[in-house]
Amino acid sequence: MVLIIPTWSANAQILNGGFENWTKMILFEHPAMGISTMSSNYETFFNDGSLNVNRISSPTGSGLRVETKYAGDELVAGWFITGQTPNQEGEGLLFEGGFPASSSSVTGISMDIRFNIPESSPGFVVVQFKNNGVPVGNGNMGAGTFMFPLSGEMTWTNMQWDFGGPLGETPDQCVIGIVCADVLNSDQNFVEGAFVEVDNILFTNSNDLVPAGNFEGWSYVEPIWTPDDAVVDVDPFHPTYEPWDAANSGNYSMKLMTIQPESDWTQVGRVWLAESTDGEVVPNIMLNETQTTLSFHYKYTSVNDDVAMVQITFYQEIENGFVPVYWKSIDLNGNETWEEVEYNFAEELEQNFVTADAMSIMFESSKFMEAMEPQVGSTLLLDGIALSGLLFNFNPVSNAVKGSLKTWPNPTLARVTIDLGLPRTGFYRVFNEQGTQLDIREFTSQRYIVHDLSNMPSGKYIFKFQHTGGIQITSVIKL
Repeated sequence: MVLIIPTWSANAQILNGGFENWTKMILFEHPAMGISTMSSNYETFFNDGSLNVNRISSPTGSGLRVETKYAGDELVAGWFITGQTPNQEGEGLLFEGGFPASSSSVTGISMDIRFNIPESSPGFVVVQFKNNGVPVGNGNMGAGTFMFPLSGEMTWTNMQWDFGGPLGETPDQCVIGIVCADVLNSDQNFVEGAFVEVDNILFTNSNDLVPAGNFEGWSYVEPIWTPDDAVVDVDPFHPTYEPWDAANSGNYSMKLMTIQPESDWTQVGRVWLAESTDGEVVPNIMLNETQTTLSFHYKYTSVNDDVAMVQITFYQEIENGFVPVYWKSIDLNGNETWEEVEYNFAEELEQNFVTADAMSIMFESSKFMEAMEPQVGSTLLLDGIALSGLLFNFNPVSNAVKGSLKTWPNPTLARVTIDLGLPRTGFYRVFNEQGTQLDIREFTSQRYIVHDLSNMPSGKYIFKFQHTGGIQITSVIKL
């Protein structure tokens, strides 16, 4: 069969290459305590949707449940802290943040509690009192820090832990942590299903109150926007990207940012025009002989002559996926206005005797170089990522059109008619059952497509339509 390709060429948008389409990722509920809190949900929500910190019903209303669960292939212990995660271990344990506290006479803590935790990996309750950010007063695990292990099985009861006397010094903050496994000793094996449920946390001999310690109030964590048809590093605490309304064209562009979450490390903003399968980035931009050039617009705020980068990876398709065969990196220097970059990859691949079936594109807000570290504050705006030579300007709102295609007769001896539902403009490809492309055809303002299979052998054929409404696929049996 002859491969039909139009002789004209147009500049066509890669799927969401203009970053117009974004999806709101609803995260999870979190106790509304009026202070900054932290839980293991922030580590696990973006893997497979598993949550190990949840709101539950308690004998007196609602309570908090932390549980050891699988997030993907990783077993993650549940924990909740009325502050932030500690940056040291042992007697140097120090939690950031906390809620106001001022009593030096406090002698203990109580809570309604239910748990089931194996002795091989005990959970614990931890309480830390601080003044001016430094733990103060008595403690059984260093100054101002008390730790009480939890193991075995306990039905709902009120448990009280004694500090062994008053705190002895005046604090200004307190942090409380609830953990359902031994997260401080890495050699301890977590056990799936281990849990702790708590409610009604109170201090003994103190006027200080744990804010919302009855866990009646909950609120949703602020949603995160993710770009369609792209892969980004999702981190609710340290975002390195955001949709930006200062675009070269359209409503939005992609903003990548180089940030410094901690004093000793820097995080670079990245986006891949690709797909993610089992945590691996795989190409989703398919190539054919009509495509020669990649183009995009960028605007770069460079700190201390920082350099951004785009890396294009080319692949050959094999039976079980794709294998990379060629890489190209392009440095992006600082500029004050939108600038267009054009890269003729077809010529370069031909010169290097490389054939490619697909590509992925990765942008970084800072490039790692031996002579210079990424500079905090550098920001890269991206818009209009496109390939030249596609058959038409294809930029659907979503990948797929709802509803199936009507195809008749099916099976067929010769011609088949396919109803697209509405008049569409685009093209379609025909594949045999082994996935080999046999034909490609363009159409304009057509609802009904008639295709002749009379010269084809008996078997199953796949028709993939890409048009102004999205992508639709149907199969036809040739008798």
